[in-house]
Amino acid sequence: MNFEIRLLSCALALAEYRSFAKAAESLHVSQPALSRSIQNLEHLAGVRIFERGTRHVEVTGPGTVFLEYAREVMVRSSDLTREMELLKGLEKGELQVGVGMYASPMFVDLAVGRIAGKHPKVRLSVDNDTWVNFFPRLRRRELDLVIVDVRTMVVNPEFHITPLALRSSFPAVRPGHPLLKHKGTLRMGDLLHYPFVSIARLPPAVLRQLVSESAEGENPARPGLKSFPSIACDSVPMIKNIVQTSDAVTILPLNTFLAELEAKTLVALPSFQPLLQTESVIVRLARRSLSPLGELFVNTVLEVDAEIDAVVKEAARKLFVAERAEGSTKKRKAKATPPR
Repeated sequence: MNFEIRLLSCALALAEYRSFAKAAESLHVSQPALSRSIQNLEHLAGVRIFERGTRHVEVTGPGTVFLEYAREVMVRSSDLTREMELLKGLEKGELQVGVGMYASPMFVDLAVGRIAGKHPKVRLSVDNDTWVNFFPRLRRRELDLVIVDVRTMVVNPEFHITPLALRSSFPAVRPGHPLLKHKGTLRMGDLLHYPFVSIARLPPAVLRQLVSESAEGENPARPGLKSFPSIACDSVPMIKNIVQTSDAVTILPLNTFLAELEAKTLVALPSFQPLLQTESVIVRLARRSLSPLGELFVNTVLEVDAEIDAVVKEAARKLFVAERAEGSTKKRKAKATPPR
């Protein structure tokens, strides 16, 4: 028996929406036309795939098996179409990329701008989302590549991994923040006396580290740890704006707020030196070919990442040199001042 791709698409849409009206709308066909397509498909299959109810459509037992194979056929069909598109070369390329909230302003925005400047005809879609949503979409071929923190990854042979530079993150506060007057060594617990703002879905490894460090030497059951972060915001520019206009504290990769450090609208607390380290990776399906545009994207990201890494290391060195020099000056003054 021969099943048309069009009929399989109709069945998968109906299985997703469980409604002829909604499925027809998603496929841009009339409801009667969709009903005829499903009847034709069930006739070809020789089994009833759906049970029609007054309000909902349910998948039958044989239908579950049929739809599992139908999804695989649709994926293979999509891969075939994509492989043929790859032969058209870079200028006809399209790329769907998923990028974590911190990775985008860290280096991906510069890489995309560089590609657009040299190849204005390419079509590149960058989707910012939380890490937890990326891997299912990568498996469904909705994304060609994703860039995430390596601590969100589970070792899996189905993925091909390209490592990027290790990034240091530091607490950031507004100028004049009370923490800048703190005597002695700052701890995570000191930061959590103030509103803490970060992305909503921190990787579990990061969350464990923050909670562990915040509880060091303190009561881990204190109210400040029951809700973390206290302000959830999935936008790095908005996080920085919140911190600049309040006593809120955040922790960001250093290169995401270098401009604010230079403009003196944010201040780093380098005494943590560093509090967190983030290692991003580029992930793709190991058995799926990378398009010419995909190869260009990966190479450009690696290029930009290396450039930024050099800038960040120099900025961190200067930051710590200034802090050590200030500390040494205070010690010399303290020794030179005779006791009263």
